[in-house]
Amino acid sequence: MIPLRILHAVADPAGPEGLAARASAEALREAGHTATLIAPGLDQPSCLGFRPGWWAWATGERTRTVRAVAQWMPDVLHVHGVQVLGPLLEVARRLGLGVVASLTQGEDPHAARRLRDPRIGWVVVPTEHLRAHALGRIGLARDRLALIPPLLPPMEPHQAAGSSWRLGILGLPEPGLLAALNEILEAVAEVQESGLALEAVVHTGWLGPRVRASVDPLLAQFQATAIDADLPAFLAQVDAVALASRREMPAIAVLAAQAAGLPVVAKPIGGIPELISDGWHGLLVSGHGVEAWASSLRQLHDHQRRGSMGTAAQTECQDRFRNADAIDALVALYRSALGTGGAAAKAEVSQTWRRLSDARTR
Repeated sequence: MIPLRILHAVADPAGPEGLAARASAEALREAGHTATLIAPGLDQPSCLGFRPGWWAWATGERTRTVRAVAQWMPDVLHVHGVQVLGPLLEVARRLGLGVVASLTQGEDPHAARRLRDPRIGWVVVPTEHLRAHALGRIGLARDRLALIPPLLPPMEPHQAAGSSWRLGILGLPEPGLLAALNEILEAVAEVQESGLALEAVVHTGWLGPRVRASVDPLLAQFQATAIDADLPAFLAQVDAVALASRREMPAIAVLAAQAAGLPVVAKPIGGIPELISDGWHGLLVSGHGVEAWASSLRQLHDHQRRGSMGTAAQTECQDRFRNADAIDALVALYRSALGTGGAAAKAEVSQTWRRLSDARTR
């Protein structure tokens, strides 16, 4: 089959969308296709001058952008996140390119309405909850939605430690981050006061300078360690993961932790219960407040239980969310967005969706 040229675009290359885009591009290259990533701050091709929510869309820059993308000669644009969708739809229109977009969170419905643009062939969602969100609040057509889990970068397998363990905390720069982070850190302090050896480690690689400045005093107050490493390197340094968020975190945050053999502790928000089976390969925090978090963390103190949960999470991730299946489905979508293989794309997506749904009911 003829290889494709796919251009992945993302607003923040350091964030979860950037991680997913890089993993997708790498997997596509391994499958024999040509794929590259464009984002602010990346040099090849250095054709985008935007930051989230803004684009210096003067005539001169628009012309340079279209020319730079045209020189790379992609077949399809794959846009990760709605922040950069508007300008790239204009590029696709002028060059006659197919477009696939990924919806990774329950984003602001007003911004996400850009996904209704008829130039977008498919919208990829990672969970059935986001599919329902896209159908209901955003108003997308059912036959333009594809349930495909995010592709994952290589993860180092984790070995459960002894009685002293580290809790890695993931959060995004969004309203409510400080309150959610404070709640988890208070729970960690409560567990420590009961005599259990637990250390809090906070991932700050997804936080911008302004958000980091507001988070640092909280970390100092609770003597928590901040690590700026990328997600795989961060996960290699912790024994379990907690999600600090008032809304659904991107699925790649949960699946990457599971692929690394780590149990995940999270509030049952959005599509999170689709990814975490409570008590099997993670914990869903029931109730509200610090005590609910502390109760869940105490359950993970037994390193044998952490190890069995981590092994179950890794096995589940390998069985349900195989990169090869996701690549086959994505390539089918790309060909459909080009106007070829439409029936094959629908069949491939339907098969992937059915397999994931069957796995959830087992």
